[in-house]
Amino acid sequence: MQIRFAVPAETRRPGKAHRYDVFGLKVGRSLTFFHPQALDRWIDFERDRAVTWYCERPVRINDGKFKRLVDFYAIRQEKEELSFILKPGEDPDCTPEELLGPGFVQWCHQSEIAVRLISSDATPSHRQIITNNWGHILRELSAFGRYVPAQLTDSILLELSNPRTLDELQLRYPKVDPILLKVASFSLLHRGLASCAGIEQQPFSSSLPFSVL
Repeated sequence: MQIRFAVPAETRRPGKAHRYDVFGLKVGRSLTFFHPQALDRWIDFERDRAVTWYCERPVRINDGKFKRLVDFYAIRQEKEELSFILKPGEDPDCTPEELLGPGFVQWCHQSEIAVRLISSDATPSHRQIITNNWGHILRELSAFGRYVPAQLTDSILLELSNPRTLDELQLRYPKVDPILLKVASFSLLHRGLASCAGIEQQPFSSSLPFSVL
């Protein structure tokens, strides 16, 4: 599928905004965000196996009184979408036409691009678990993923035909660096080849089981 947006249209840092620098594994480049909700959305794209591409701040709407920077472009199951993170005070029940203007929404419809308005629908504690766990996973993959032999990942995938915790994998691979075992397991999880029970409900620990999907 053709990628419509690959790099951000705007990179300027808003005044006094906090800066988050990350590496996007699915897009193979560094990204910068200026709001924690954008960081959360990025994590959602990376952890969702249905998403194969995304781009932050891909284009700005400038249609009369409707002026807004698009927060994300993504390809999900071979379909395009544009995401807008609702700002404080914006009505979560408003329509895309009310927020973005009928002209822009009509263009999206004609271009077969879905429009998503994103509000915080998870409880703060649940969202924190997802952000912390997947933030840890993505940092480990970015730092050490290149050092994991493909043969090790393939071997662990076979092991996970029966659920295994990291503690159990370390017993089965006593001569392998535990970091490589962990990162190989994270890679299978990120690629959608394995699952980890409880990873989005409780803080990550080496006692959580991994299994083949």
